[in-house]
Amino acid sequence: MGRTGPAPREGYKPEPDAAALPLDQVHPGESEINEALLPFVVEVVSPESRNRDYNTRPSHYALRGIPVYLIVDVLSATWTLLTQPEDGTYQCTRSGPFGKEIAIPVADQTLTLDSSQFMRI
Repeated sequence: MGRTGPAPREGYKPEPDAAALPLDQVHPGESEINEALLPFVVEVVSPESRNRDYNTRPSHYALRGIPVYLIVDVLSATWTLLTQPEDGTYQCTRSGPFGKEIAIPVADQTLTLDSSQFMRI
């Protein structure tokens, strides 16, 4: 992937709920991830994280050039997929209700995630 991540923004270092990462870069027990290697991150919305997941994290992840950010909102039973980061903003946004398949462009492939398996709380 070759890109290098910028210095932590305002002391913020991403620790997503889930992420795609090359297997040789996985270090069990470590939550800090080299964001330059991340092609895909996921945040699961909770009442405490709603504002961060929808408002703060998109700009942090886009600024770092993380290509794909998926928000799984278990409170409203919806998902939001943000792609194509440019100048600190994701240029493309798709969303839908749980129950739909989500086509996620990751590196040189498309992953399909069945959101009917997600649970609303």
